[in-house]
Amino acid sequence: MENSEQEKFALPTATKSDSEPRRVGIEFEFGGLDLESVAQIVTDTLGGKLGEKNAAEQSVEIDGLGKFNIEVDWDLLKRLSDNKDVPQFLTQALSDSATVIVPIEIVCPPIIPQQLNRLDGLVEKLREAGAQGTEQSWMNAFGLHINVELPDCEAETLDRYLKAYVLLQDWLVKQSAVDLSRRVTPYIDLFPEEYLVQVLRRSKPELTDIFEDYLQHNLTRNRALDLLPLLAHLDEDRVRASIDDNRIKPRPAFHYRLPDCRLDNPDWSLAEPWELWCAVERLADNKELLDQVVERALQDEAGRPALLNKNWCERVSEWLPQSE
Repeated sequence: MENSEQEKFALPTATKSDSEPRRVGIEFEFGGLDLESVAQIVTDTLGGKLGEKNAAEQSVEIDGLGKFNIEVDWDLLKRLSDNKDVPQFLTQALSDSATVIVPIEIVCPPIIPQQLNRLDGLVEKLREAGAQGTEQSWMNAFGLHINVELPDCEAETLDRYLKAYVLLQDWLVKQSAVDLSRRVTPYIDLFPEEYLVQVLRRSKPELTDIFEDYLQHNLTRNRALDLLPLLAHLDEDRVRASIDDNRIKPRPAFHYRLPDCRLDNPDWSLAEPWELWCAVERLADNKELLDQVVERALQDEAGRPALLNKNWCERVSEWLPQSE
């Protein structure tokens, strides 16, 4: 049973070009619990020991997985907690009151996908302790972020994955049933239509083309698929020259921000958003099908590329590769 649970998280392309396994980092946003309670739940559920702590952050070292960071997602509190001149009682009071309106975030280390099943146990324990997910309140614009490494950072690989995502963007939104509380915020804005068409029309782009196109249309972290960490990994100076935001952390991974974090829903598990992301993986992995669908998406229909017409989302299921 354990092997089958692990395999449901497997990627179609499991290794990188250096033969090392691809890894994925997960970020959970939720409310209803304080920093210390969450840190203790992580420690007790996954097995490990508490590490460094202040009023805004607590680390937990988990055997076989790595360092988990638990944070109050409030930049002001983090800055005050790092300032030795600010009394600890003040930052602790702010931390205690922040849990009413500011989400807690668990930032998991990069792990191989087959280890993600261990996080489902953590989800269950957080739910039992009273964690509040996206659906608990109209104010809870909480997300689940998936940071998945690419097989490599070559232009051809990036182009395939971007094309696959562009073709599935609207379908992913529909299948994910994103809560209104998040759809009305700018945090997960979709790629603009002009960029979608630009990506699909590219033929054998260089990395320079990918940079130029993305930075022309997406000078913001607020995208359902945020490429800025990946581009900063490739050329940090170029990204910083275009957008001054110290929250951009360079890493060789996509930052997929679309899914809700429904920790309090007993019918929800991490496998649900992960399987939807893997639809992108399977399409990117099937170059022949990808080329065929790009051609269909660019066909003129009533003066617009088919991709931009309302019925495109319904047509996706006709050709979408299925999991084995």
